[in-house]
Amino acid sequence: MSNSQKTLHNVVLFIWMLFEEWVYGKIDNIPVSSRVRIYNVAGFLIFKAENVAGRVEWNGRNRQSRECAPGVYVYIIEAGGDKLKGKIYLTR
Repeated sequence: MSNSQKTLHNVVLFIWMLFEEWVYGKIDNIPVSSRVRIYNVAGFLIFKAENVAGRVEWNGRNRQSRECAPGVYVYIIEAGGDKLKGKIYLTR
């Protein structure tokens, strides 16, 4: 197993929550030099963060700063040639 796989194994996804009119979610323990992307179920890129490490936060908005609709979103984290994929359910 490569170092990036071991590191991706430690990634933690926190639940997206609504706090007084805003949505908050974070992905923690991201390996150095990672790429994080979030897509809607139609495959459109909603959020991206390049060359990150540690923590990424997403406010439930798309790249045009519009609120995303409630529903299922797919996240992909890439580090050192390895990928971690999963689903997020956003509620409002």
